[in-house]
Amino acid sequence: MTVNVIQQIMDNERLFTIWNKTEMFSGYYKVIYFTCEPFAISENDITQILNREIAHVDNIKMPNEKTKKFLVEIEEFIKINKQPELAIIHCKYPYKMDIKISLFGRKRHVKTVKKSLQLLIGKHILKAFVIQMTPAQVN
Repeated sequence: MTVNVIQQIMDNERLFTIWNKTEMFSGYYKVIYFTCEPFAISENDITQILNREIAHVDNIKMPNEKTKKFLVEIEEFIKINKQPELAIIHCKYPYKMDIKISLFGRKRHVKTVKKSLQLLIGKHILKAFVIQMTPAQVN
């Protein structure tokens, strides 16, 4: 998933690179690139693009109480916001009604989707309010 995002960003930068990852959930990224014309690129160029263009947000905080409506809205949000330059990584734990979401991709997409996701999450956070009442109001 993340390899596809990096590859798409490099393609949009018009750089001929081939990306691979050694293991699915861990490991490291490998890149194949040319150092001679007409596709010449350096390791430094690749590093600059990655640092300039890619962002990662790990484990966005979810509300403590997760309703079925919330989980449905999250799934819908993920479907709607799929993009070639953004990976929405989500893990569901069905027996615990838990979900974890991380974002990886082009910085501008990550920033926009993170903000939208936080607004959606904010709608479902229960907020406690303390109400002060006078003795006359209690009776």
